[in-house]
Amino acid sequence: WCCAKYSRNFTDYDSILISPHLLFVLSAFANLRLCILVICGFRKPNMDGLEYLFIGAAIGIVLFFVFRGGSEQKKQPPPKPQRAPAEKRNYTMDELRQFDGSDPTKAILIGIRGSIFDVSAKSDFYGPGGPYNVFAGRDAARALAKDSTDPAVASNPDISDITPDEKSTLDSWEDFFVGKYEKIGSIVAASS
Repeated sequence: WCCAKYSRNFTDYDSILISPHLLFVLSAFANLRLCILVICGFRKPNMDGLEYLFIGAAIGIVLFFVFRGGSEQKKQPPPKPQRAPAEKRNYTMDELRQFDGSDPTKAILIGIRGSIFDVSAKSDFYGPGGPYNVFAGRDAARALAKDSTDPAVASNPDISDITPDEKSTLDSWEDFFVGKYEKIGSIVAASS
């Protein structure tokens, strides 16, 4: 009965710039506090509805911001398109170029020193817009040896002129790819 008796006090303040939904939430929390105080015998006789409004507002605002994120449905990113698994076979350079990630249904392949690795599992790195997309669909040995994402460097597979330090860097990259990705084939010369 105490909630019904004092809830009318809060409608007197609806000229304050508060949305009706927020006013309802605030008054509900203030009335809850009032009911608890009355039941426990701690009601101050000189507290009027405005004081309860401010108490309810404080509680309501805190709870609104605490629970606001949980009540909304979380936006899920759209599902990534499923890429077809790469066929285990040997590829020519021309065939390898078709697997650069531009077609969302095809696997993403990277060549290193003639070995081909399926990196489709990390399409956010090697696919379109990814930081290492320049390596996809080609033999990226030279670019990896030089730690370069320059398309001009990545498009040249020749590693005959790399320095010993660059060879060591390339060895480390090759070990990384062997340990992380599946080798699905080798790069072969195009048959005439």
